[in-house]
Amino acid sequence: MMPPSLPIRWLLVSAVLHAACSPTNSARSPTKDGAQDLAQAHRPTRIVLQPGPADGKDTFIHSGSRSRRNNYGNRIELTAGAWTAGDPFVLHGLFDFNLSSVPAKIRIHEARLALHAELTSMMWRMGNNQPPGHSTLSGSNTFSLRRVTSPWQESTVSWDTKPSTTPVDEVVLPASKAPDQNYLDIDVTGLVQTMLDDPQNSHGFSLQLVTEDPYRQVIFASSDHPDATLRPRLEIVLEGGE
Repeated sequence: MMPPSLPIRWLLVSAVLHAACSPTNSARSPTKDGAQDLAQAHRPTRIVLQPGPADGKDTFIHSGSRSRRNNYGNRIELTAGAWTAGDPFVLHGLFDFNLSSVPAKIRIHEARLALHAELTSMMWRMGNNQPPGHSTLSGSNTFSLRRVTSPWQESTVSWDTKPSTTPVDEVVLPASKAPDQNYLDIDVTGLVQTMLDDPQNSHGFSLQLVTEDPYRQVIFASSDHPDATLRPRLEIVLEGGE
């Protein structure tokens, strides 16, 4: 007769093997809910900024002898260019976004800027038979975005009091192909990251032509534009703090 202890030992071994293979064992892979929690924790956060007249900060400055002290903070245009009105003059745009909603010491995945062409203002074109919008009458209107490095106020800034800028990490945009061209996916990740890392020396963006010859211009809607959908828009995607 088989000793009675043998079946018991076999049953014990079988029970141990079954427990090791069971899906309820604590050594198994993470649960579905756990994986979802992990994915949720690493999901990027998006911050979208598109201010209006009450909280927007943008303008342009004018180098002309009769306009260099003027302020244009309430205009619906945000523009950069070169033109003539008796004498040649240059235009630079200035605009800033309030980044206080972005957590401190954060690394961003990307930042994208959208600028819409402004098509209702003729500005100084009446004598040149030019349609509203961008101009390449004398050549390329390639333009750049630079970081502004000194403070300025929308309601008082002029050419004579213009803030300083830096070409470091500037973004150069290609010439327009049509007067109504929008620039809706401008990668400004490097510029915005620097603004977040060095807020004391970061005061928004400067908009200017690469070659400032007369009759070249880009013109966009500002935060004062009556059509809210056309105002400058900045979308920032975060990836967690340091």
